[in-house]
Amino acid sequence: MFLNAAGATPGAGQTALFQDLAGKPLSVAPEWTGTLGASYDVPVGDSTKLGISADARYSDSYLASAFGNPDSKQKSYVSIDASIRFGDVDDRWQVALIGKNLTNRFYITGIVDGPSTGTGTGTAAGVHADQLGFATLPRTVQIQISGKF
Repeated sequence: MFLNAAGATPGAGQTALFQDLAGKPLSVAPEWTGTLGASYDVPVGDSTKLGISADARYSDSYLASAFGNPDSKQKSYVSIDASIRFGDVDDRWQVALIGKNLTNRFYITGIVDGPSTGTGTGTAAGVHADQLGFATLPRTVQIQISGKF
């Protein structure tokens, strides 16, 4: 039993103040997730190497609200990261071009009710609260220079 989210309406067998979430999906718990990645390095000359890598992450849809609010449904998505690297074969220095979320997919990792929104909590006339989401970063590309001393 959880306190009702703002504007939640009572379901069968529920009181006005609490809701029974038994059997409901867990928050941010997709049924399926998966990752796949690959990396390859090749010598270039006697003392340098070139490397590439790519990683993909898949997530099935899920509810981002801890209260099971259907307004918080995040659709399934794929996010891809990749890099190309050039550096010393002994990894003493390296220059890398790194791209994250190259699909530029906007997805939510959590949601809360907006303050002072939603009305009629616990009644049949309830209006859900506005949802405030926590989103991931958009596509980012960076150059990284590293060295070991």
